[in-house]
Amino acid sequence: MRGWVAAARWRARWAGWPRLLYAGTALSLVLTAAQMVRDHPLQNVYFNLLAGPNVAQRFEMDYWCLGYRQDLAYIVAHDPRPLITVFAPPPNSAELNSQLLPPAQRARLRFVEQPENADYFITNYRNPSYRNYLYPFQVHEIRVDGRRVHSVFQRTQ
Repeated sequence: MRGWVAAARWRARWAGWPRLLYAGTALSLVLTAAQMVRDHPLQNVYFNLLAGPNVAQRFEMDYWCLGYRQDLAYIVAHDPRPLITVFAPPPNSAELNSQLLPPAQRARLRFVEQPENADYFITNYRNPSYRNYLYPFQVHEIRVDGRRVHSVFQRTQ
């Protein structure tokens, strides 16, 4: 902010320079706000043009694990079984996110320590060691700006 104020006070040769700076800043803020509203509740998963191509290979997309609640809500809505086992790669907050579900739905979920013991494998692609260990059937995914940030895989269909 101090740099912006200093630049606005700078007396360039062109008298319209501060107005251009104000307009550019305002446009940037409006575009960022619009993107955050559009991408809610995963508004934290965004990258500007300076991030370059292949962002998912170089950055952790949903670092805060906010999409796990949506993954779990999808599972309990589409699987009628009374007990559903779920694995999410560490570090994760899937079990913590389950607390945001209604108690009846939450009671149907069991989190396991090994992916081999789970009906569903959910991932936010944060842990690179699990990027290639996926169940065969992808049943749900969450995308932000065309980039896959969360997936739900089922062991059998």
